[in-house]
Amino acid sequence: MTRKTNAVYSKNRRAKILKEAKGFFGNKSKLFTYAKDAVFRAKKYQYFDRKKKKSILRNGWIKKISSSLKLLGLKYSFIIFIFNRYDVPVNRSSLSVLIEHAPSVALLYIKSIFQNKK
Repeated sequence: MTRKTNAVYSKNRRAKILKEAKGFFGNKSKLFTYAKDAVFRAKKYQYFDRKKKKSILRNGWIKKISSSLKLLGLKYSFIIFIFNRYDVPVNRSSLSVLIEHAPSVALLYIKSIFQNKK
């Protein structure tokens, strides 16, 4: 009876890891043992950075809104407080674009919320 090996699967698995490790520095792109660790670490950072990206984008929108509101003589925290108080849903992404490109329209929007809810 012939000896059964898992050579094809093992070779494909190693080739896949080495393919993912292309471009890594030194032995991390050439030797399987080091490449495996480097790819594992890279995938771990990739996963967590996908989550972190969302908070980074949100912080950017908040900074844009805040800096634009300062020019209009308003504070970001006050505007968000008013939106929350009157149950106005806030989409920070679209609000930052609106304030950046059309500050007069954004100011009218904020004033309309004040007038309608009083």
